Amino acid sequence: MKVIKVPSGLRWVAAALFLTVPISALQAALISRAPWWRLPVQTVATATGITFVLSAIVGIAATQGWRWSVRLAATWGGVWVLLSAWVALRMAYPAEGFFTLFLGVFFALYVTWQRGEMGRSYFEPQIIPLSWYHGLPKSIPGLKCELIRESDKLDFEVSRMDREGAFVFAKNMNDKSAFEVFKAGMKVAVIFNFRGREVRCEGFPIRTLRRGTGRLGAGLRFCALSPDRRKELGDFVESIRGEGYVD
Repeated sequence: MKVIKVPSGLRWVAAALFLTVPISALQAALISRAPWWRLPVQTVATATGITFVLSAIVGIAATQGWRWSVRLAATWGGVWVLLSAWVALRMAYPAEGFFTLFLGVFFALYVTWQRGEMGRSYFEPQIIPLSWYHGLPKSIPGLKCELIRESDKLDFEVSRMDREGAFVFAKNMNDKSAFEVFKAGMKVAVIFNFRGREVRCEGFPIRTLRRGTGRLGAGLRFCALSPDRRKELGDFVESIRGEGYVD
């Protein structure tokens, strides 16, 4: 899997984690109980340096689509909260206790947000075991997709779809020229058909899937949808959901 265009939501996820830098500085100052004009500069600098590095690692991993970044963020937050709680109890310091509560809420919301952004239909074809990637995605029965490139139409199947995007793939496609459709910044026209019902959209490729067998897939995020087209797409997705094929 390769990310060719980082979606805006995931950029915000990566950027938001750097809020931990001032948070760690505040905690270091809080634990020291020193007046603001005599803060332990070295301690504050060390705390902010560590959180900056960890934020950069998790943020970069998330924008590259590495699922372990969610576990890393959760582990980091869990360890930080436990250590903070231990310090609050050891020092019998109510302010540190309230800070620990805030920290727990912050990381709980953050990890939930990160997991949601990385699990969107155009970013993750299916949330199933990793061994699945050695084969093909499971397509939605009856749902077909045509990608239009100049005068050509390329047939794809769909593994996931919602109002924001879809993950499409082709079986046994070895034509390398077809893969050129999925380039960063290149808008793709697409037609979805389900049980005789059709909807047309445009989207940008976000993430691609390619294996040595020549199998090809990509996550498409819909764009430039007019209010009428957005309603039409919403009704189309609801018709698929009505048959139990959309989460």
